[in-house]
Amino acid sequence: MSQLPPRNKPLKSQIKAGQGSFSVENVIPRIERTFLAVGTTIGKYRIQEEIDRGGMAVVYRALQLDLDREVALKVLPANITINRRFVDRFLAEAHAVARLSHPNIVSIHEVAMEDNVYFLAMDYIPGRNLYYHLHFGKPKLADVLEIAATLADALGYAHRQKIVHRDLKLNNVIMRDDKIPVLIDFGLAKALEGDAGTITQTGEIVGSPAYMAPERILGHDSDGRSDICSLGIMLYEMLTFKNPYLDPRSIHQTTMNVLECDPIAPRKLVPWLSPEIEAVTLKAMHADPEYRYQTMEEFAADIRCYQQGKTVSARNPSVWWRLGRFASRNWTWMTIFTLIIAFSALFGASVYLQSRKERPRWKLAFQENFDETNAGGEWGLYPEDTSWQTRNGAFSPRTDKFSFARLEKTFSRDIMIEFDIHPRGDGMYDAGFFMYGNEPDSAYRFYVLKDGKPGGIAYPRSDLLFRDSEPTTFPVADSYHVVVKRNEKATTLSINNKIIGVFWDFFPLLGKSHQKVGFFAKGASCTFDNLRVYRLTLPQLSSPTMVADRLWERGDFDAAMDEYNALLIDFPGTESDKVMKLRIAECQVRQGQMGAAREILSGLEGAGEIPDHLRPQIAFLKGIVQVTTRGVLSSFPHFGAAAKIARYHPVNHTSVAFLTMYAEDALNAGDFETAKEIASFCTDTYPLHRSLIGKIDCRLLSRLYSNRAYDQVLEHARKMETVYAKEPSVLAESRWHAGMALLSKREDRQALDKFNQSIASNAQGEQVWRSWMTLGKVYETNYRHRDAHGIYSKVYTECPKGSPVRWLARVNMAVIGRFLDDVEPMDDVLREVASAPVPFSFPRTLARYYGGGIPEEEFVRRCRLLGIGDDKTQEHIARHASIHGDHERAKDILRDVRSRTPFYTWEYVRLEHALKNTEQW
Repeated sequence: MSQLPPRNKPLKSQIKAGQGSFSVENVIPRIERTFLAVGTTIGKYRIQEEIDRGGMAVVYRALQLDLDREVALKVLPANITINRRFVDRFLAEAHAVARLSHPNIVSIHEVAMEDNVYFLAMDYIPGRNLYYHLHFGKPKLADVLEIAATLADALGYAHRQKIVHRDLKLNNVIMRDDKIPVLIDFGLAKALEGDAGTITQTGEIVGSPAYMAPERILGHDSDGRSDICSLGIMLYEMLTFKNPYLDPRSIHQTTMNVLECDPIAPRKLVPWLSPEIEAVTLKAMHADPEYRYQTMEEFAADIRCYQQGKTVSARNPSVWWRLGRFASRNWTWMTIFTLIIAFSALFGASVYLQSRKERPRWKLAFQENFDETNAGGEWGLYPEDTSWQTRNGAFSPRTDKFSFARLEKTFSRDIMIEFDIHPRGDGMYDAGFFMYGNEPDSAYRFYVLKDGKPGGIAYPRSDLLFRDSEPTTFPVADSYHVVVKRNEKATTLSINNKIIGVFWDFFPLLGKSHQKVGFFAKGASCTFDNLRVYRLTLPQLSSPTMVADRLWERGDFDAAMDEYNALLIDFPGTESDKVMKLRIAECQVRQGQMGAAREILSGLEGAGEIPDHLRPQIAFLKGIVQVTTRGVLSSFPHFGAAAKIARYHPVNHTSVAFLTMYAEDALNAGDFETAKEIASFCTDTYPLHRSLIGKIDCRLLSRLYSNRAYDQVLEHARKMETVYAKEPSVLAESRWHAGMALLSKREDRQALDKFNQSIASNAQGEQVWRSWMTLGKVYETNYRHRDAHGIYSKVYTECPKGSPVRWLARVNMAVIGRFLDDVEPMDDVLREVASAPVPFSFPRTLARYYGGGIPEEEFVRRCRLLGIGDDKTQEHIARHASIHGDHERAKDILRDVRSRTPFYTWEYVRLEHALKNTEQW
């Protein structure tokens, strides 16, 4: 919702533009009230006592003689019959109101006249009016809101019957038994205005100006929105115990307050009042009918939303609105201030335009909306020309196998890419964008999802994902707008305006084989659309090294070095001289000339005055030389020197990323000792990047567990307790691995303690929910179905929607629920997960398979696409068989999987328990 607009400025001008001067008169002294003594009989009613006096009538408690019941008798002025048209109109409207039937609107039994006196017989409602209830009963906020919502419901009903109250105020509401509000005097205000004109004609106000909408005072046409304004003023008074416009000294000043003044914000009078209720109240009583609630139903709905803890539609006035109001009241000095600002802006603009010539800017270099029938000649499709297609205005893969579409244009400088990706079917598997490579494996890869889980950034020839945000915060939506921006050394991945990851690369991919971009996908489960590629343009005032830099970006290193060497003559001893020498050394490293590069870098280190921002880059490049020539362990002194020189320099991020990937390579090769040395060096050298370094140690724990080296898992996990004491996500994962090792050692009690410690490490981390799920599996294995169901329910309820773990927990709830009596039916839960609006494919696929929605062959195919092992897939097939009553087949499958499972592991124990009691799976 937009902010509330300012009150209508023309209100004051409308007053002054009237015929003659504006004045307000109280017409009450002109009314000749009718007074009836106790015991008087009028019609079929006998007066028992006077119970209230209004401005124009007297209300009595009377006995209806023919039905022997008490009624409220409202006796109108005796001189009301002077205007016959007024009488006819009053009678017509009174009869219309008498047809209303609502528990919160007083019922009118009869409208009659006797001895030239008009009277109305209504229900007699024992109780005091809302004004006295407010000031003497002191209702709580919840009660005030319920009263306002109830009155709004009643008025909404009346408005639908074409009846408008027009005289709402606290005195016109009776609290039945001090609990239920009942509207009285319904429709009389409209009738009493008669046909004699409006305020602009007579200058008279009939009713209560302090509760009137401005348009009624001005005599404009009014409708149900006038009642909304009056009810909003009543709510304001009930909240603050103060009428926002009433001036008890003068009815004229009260009227001018309604027309010209903004009410004091309720929270200034009642500081503890919530902003939502303040916004609802101010919107209801807004001076302009167009910006109020348009119906009583909307007003009541917003109050109900607040009561239920939901978002209300009303918004408080914005800062810009307040500034506009301030400026309109202080226009003289604001004009002077504006002129000063204008001249300052002109001066600043001239400076900006000059500086802009020195800066590059983003310019659209390519766009594709995929509106044509096929992708055309601008795309290379792999593995074959028919693997991708353009259909229905979107670009999508046609094969389940891994494939990619490469844009056959070259981009050698900084670029920014944005596109839309839409999941379809059962969700996405692998999908994303690659940049600076002829194929995804040799390029930077930006995953929206990887293996059906939230993605991140992958370096060339590495499956290790880098991300800065927690996977549970993945922005779940129907479609995703992806932005990848490379600017100088930093590359950022954003999905739906949420930054997923940022990485710094001080040794970027360059050369002719690293100048392409494109899409990749696995599973044919998404479509791409609205591709935009922006290029960072050259500045108008270019640097002297611009030509050499462009050659370096394109990978023409020999020509770039020639240009740099030629420029060295013109800038001897300057900072530019050192920058160009560093760039020459990098070109030599890329061409394998390690000795020449080492000589230049050593010369730079001994050259005396070196800018601080260049020192860590020189040390980093020497580390790259050592990695290339003597192995990764020999590079530690140089990478460590870079970190020591500048602890916060982004080059350290590149060093950590490279070392992490080298450790991953060592783990893949089974060289655990090298991985441990890299991890130990990184934790000592880069304390600011321990959350990233923790990936190495956690991968090491995973490999040790896979090799059944449980004691080594526990020993390394204990060391990690100290090193990563301030990294909750790493602690949670290390404790989970320790718990799994203890389970496999049949030390169940200690394992449960470790899982609980993992859960306590971090309130919302992905690994925490994994530990919860493992606890549920432990209880499920021990046939404690109630406990397991409770844990899965907690994960489903509290785990963020951005995690697939939440939906896997929901599937487990369905399966476990078969053994419990007081839970949701399994089929209903499975259908819910299968149709959930999330892109995570495995939970939806599993739900559909368990529910009989897809055949076994299709399920196996999808599991292989997601990289799920064959044994794990067979376990799901066995569970499916058990769910559908084929217990013998389930046992056969489980025995087969058990035969391939290492003895005395947690997985073996689970299979043993499942075989003993397959019917209770």
